[in-house]
Amino acid sequence: MTPIINYLKSKTLPANKKEAKRLVREAQYNTMIQDVLYKRGISTPLLKCVLTSATKEVLEEVHSGMCGNHLEARALAKKVLRAGFYWLTLQKEVTEFVKTCPPC
Repeated sequence: MTPIINYLKSKTLPANKKEAKRLVREAQYNTMIQDVLYKRGISTPLLKCVLTSATKEVLEEVHSGMCGNHLEARALAKKVLRAGFYWLTLQKEVTEFVKTCPPC
């Protein structure tokens, strides 16, 4: 997410033309609001992009929240998106979290 943030803040592109083209294409689906990166979707509201260091806390909070129950990976991923969070490896990390999560 760092290259996207750098591009949106200062229009900084990598030297590699292929990487620069990919970055511009990915950046069009993101926006910065008060120095926080958000992902835009067609049918979803703005989703706050979470740093990889904070993904475990988000998963634990969503999983054990007020309406928390023992969900499978796909349902938990959708619940995280509905809560307004996003990161690039969401599905992979949710799958690992569900495998290691003790029964409620």
